[in-house]
Amino acid sequence: MAEYGELRGVVMPHKDPQKRLEYHRSYNKAWYLKNKEEKRRYYLKNKKHIKGLYDKHKVRRHFNNTRHNLLRYGLTMQEYSSILEKQNYVCAICGGKETRTLHGTLCRLSVDHHHGNGRVRGLLCVKCNAAVAFLGDDVKLVKRVLEYLVAQ
Repeated sequence: MAEYGELRGVVMPHKDPQKRLEYHRSYNKAWYLKNKEEKRRYYLKNKKHIKGLYDKHKVRRHFNNTRHNLLRYGLTMQEYSSILEKQNYVCAICGGKETRTLHGTLCRLSVDHHHGNGRVRGLLCVKCNAAVAFLGDDVKLVKRVLEYLVAQ
């Protein structure tokens, strides 16, 4: 069995993940400093082509990221669509539509899940998702916030 890094002609004396990370960071930094001007020249020469590739694939990347994020919660696109339809295409908490955009495209509602058991609770807009994330799954804290807002 080849040692880690042996295939590139580099034998690293450590298998510790932290040391390996430090090694890669220092290697990458040294490579960047050594090739900084060459990278800059290449970019300036091919800027139009590089930007075209970025624009061409950004929608596809957004779709793949969405699909990957759904798979993290064990959802398919069909199940996501089903939940969205049950919620009448709005946030489960505030009843509003998502307003966040990415590269000019309206983002999907975020998947809210219980952090203890991973069960999907519903779909939330970015504001409600952030509020739930900051409050955690602590019902007592949510009640205290409600009491505070009512008292004011």
